[in-house]
Amino acid sequence: MQTEHIQQHIYHYRKTYARAFAGASLLLLMLVSILIFSSAPQQYRKAYYQLYDVHNAPNIDKALPLLLKSADKNYADALFLLGKLYQQGKWVEQDLEQATRWYQKAAHANDNSGRAMGQIEAQYRLGDIYYQGQAIGKDDKKAFEYYLQAAQAGHMRAQQRVGYLYQWGKGVNADMLEAYAWTYISAQLFHPAKLTQELLLKKLSPQQRTQANLLAQQYQQKYYQPDIAMALQAAWGQ
Repeated sequence: MQTEHIQQHIYHYRKTYARAFAGASLLLLMLVSILIFSSAPQQYRKAYYQLYDVHNAPNIDKALPLLLKSADKNYADALFLLGKLYQQGKWVEQDLEQATRWYQKAAHANDNSGRAMGQIEAQYRLGDIYYQGQAIGKDDKKAFEYYLQAAQAGHMRAQQRVGYLYQWGKGVNADMLEAYAWTYISAQLFHPAKLTQELLLKKLSPQQRTQANLLAQQYQQKYYQPDIAMALQAAWGQ
């Protein structure tokens, strides 16, 4: 009986120890993940400060390693900024192919931060790259796909581009109702789209105007994001 009692104690001890060890391992894994991903935004902000602090001269030698470390953690804003630097050839040698690669990584990034500003802007710029055929072959269909992703996230210029492509059937089947709806949303903040909106409306029949206005109202509720649009404008001049 005593031996059986001791064995029961040993069994319960091992079971309790195993649970405690599993819990501690999970906690440790969570802490490591938090440290890894929390450092990515910090590295990005430090790099941004090294480039855009108004009180100091840009320091690409300090900024670039920080950006690369943040980008290694799949941080969308860092991935985008690397693409922007190589596209503009500012502080680094211009390389449109490398810029495109960084933009593609940013556009498809999943860094647990939601739709980051860098991800949305990268999608818009990839739309431009594919539409204009910069560095890679011109592809209107891919341009439309990237513009649409940015437009659905609230990018006002991307919304204007989507409307334009629908109007002329580039990369997507022509659809005047879709063209009007997207242009209408864009025109709320991007004033150059206002004239196009008025011209499109004149081309529609009375019945089409009713349908187009209804679609525009639906899209405005879903895709009109003034806070995001203005944040993008403030951050990247868009």
